[in-house]
Amino acid sequence: MFDLPLNSIASLTPLISYSVIVYVMNRANTIAGLKVNKKEYAFAIPFAVMAAVYTVVWVTVRVFPKLLRGTDKMFLYGITTCVAFCNLTSNAVVFLFNNSEIRNSLRSLRSGVPLT
Repeated sequence: MFDLPLNSIASLTPLISYSVIVYVMNRANTIAGLKVNKKEYAFAIPFAVMAAVYTVVWVTVRVFPKLLRGTDKMFLYGITTCVAFCNLTSNAVVFLFNNSEIRNSLRSLRSGVPLT
């Protein structure tokens, strides 16, 4: 009884937040007479995708047991496992692509030149 409201709130909060972000960016650009800045969206989209993947994970964890009860299609739980793995790695991937400090650290590790 506790998981469903918690998961629903955890899914609705980013959905509402990202909707407000997109609305505010569009409204600000319209008022200022500016063109759409794709860089602003480039930062918001990965986090929205992370929230969507999280939602898919908890929905499959909740729905699959009810759908697959008494069947031999247990291999479909592999979908939940794959999506859960994507959920676990999505945060790291977003930071690898969006955080310049992390990218610079990785470049220095790869080249063997220490950071200054």
